[in-house]
Amino acid sequence: MSSAAIKWARSQNFGSAALKSVVNVLAMRVDRQGTTWAAQQTLAQDMGMSDRNLRSHLKTLEVLGVIKRTMRSRGRQGRASDLIILSLHRKFDLSAKDLRAVRQRMAEESSNRKKSTLPTGRRLPGNSKRTTYHTIQGGNLSGLGTALHDRPRPALAVVNGSIFPDGEDEL
Repeated sequence: MSSAAIKWARSQNFGSAALKSVVNVLAMRVDRQGTTWAAQQTLAQDMGMSDRNLRSHLKTLEVLGVIKRTMRSRGRQGRASDLIILSLHRKFDLSAKDLRAVRQRMAEESSNRKKSTLPTGRRLPGNSKRTTYHTIQGGNLSGLGTALHDRPRPALAVVNGSIFPDGEDEL
């Protein structure tokens, strides 16, 4: 435990009480150089939050430059705890607005909301919400040309070898 790191963490403003709490917990576990090998599960238990929530906060802190993480591996046995280094030489005075802008940029970079796949597992570019595409019997996309990518088409149902738009039954 480094008293200098704890003093540094308490004097910073990160625009969020949760981020400040994570930094305070990290500061309690670092050595004099500002480094720790604490596992995410241990940090999450110290914070009283889930591992997933802690990982989200660590990613935000990494983007902000508050921490630097170096992944450590045990080869075929899986991952080990990351090396986390606090930026003790920097001062942070962020507002909630600054934090929202960073999180929005992070969400845009990793967003999967508008991506879609066909039943065959192939991705379709530019799919918007609630748009469906042809269901091809057997999953063969050859012969469609670019028509599939030009515009959204309603899903089709194959009943006894005949093709019907979804929601319509045989006559």
